[in-house]
Amino acid sequence: MIAILIQARLGSTRAPKKVLASIGGLPMVQQVHNRAQQIWSGTRVEVIVPTGEGPEIWPDGPVWEGPYPPLNRFVAWADQHPGYGTLVRLTADCPLLDPGVSRMVLEQYFHQPTQGAFTSLALDGLDTEVFAREAILNKEPTAYEREHVTPGLRWGGAIVDLGVTLRWSVDEPADAEWADAVYRTCTYCADGTPHHTNSQTSIGGSNRVLVVDLHHRGAGDLVECRAADLLQSRMGGSVYISA
Repeated sequence: MIAILIQARLGSTRAPKKVLASIGGLPMVQQVHNRAQQIWSGTRVEVIVPTGEGPEIWPDGPVWEGPYPPLNRFVAWADQHPGYGTLVRLTADCPLLDPGVSRMVLEQYFHQPTQGAFTSLALDGLDTEVFAREAILNKEPTAYEREHVTPGLRWGGAIVDLGVTLRWSVDEPADAEWADAVYRTCTYCADGTPHHTNSQTSIGGSNRVLVVDLHHRGAGDLVECRAADLLQSRMGGSVYISA
């Protein structure tokens, strides 16, 4: 079974308690949780936080408290939930997380020739990491890994590359204001409708790029992203814009 775990805490420095910033009328952590629920049908989605912070982060929400540092929290969760063999790690500072892109990362994980191989998408704002439960239970981490969870798993793992550079995560108060503006500008961005991804070589090809000005509503139905200009203002690299 699959569990999607959203890492959150109150101790951010540049934007204090940023996971509680209001994005689209809800705390950012709740918006990320809503989007995470769209990634893969039937998955368990929980916010995992330091012990004692749950009531402030999300009273009565799907929150699990565990020890510090973050890796210890993931290990403790995995130890208490042995039925979940595949873990997806997200962070609560990504209010524009794209469920379709995260689903693509999870699909690639399941197609890896080596069982339990680490697969990730390292994009600032769409970050998604997938790994086997045993991968964190059976390793001796460094101090750096205890704080950052997955560096020791990345060696030899698959990296999904969408050919773009993003600055869509919330690190500063101004970032939260920008994300809130995206939500207010485009209802599809606000409800987590995936952006379209397109292979420039063949239908279904793996060399996909993010099509920032289109959302994909399923069954080939594409609609305009009304916040495309805002999103492009924080993108670089090879950005694909539909003709």
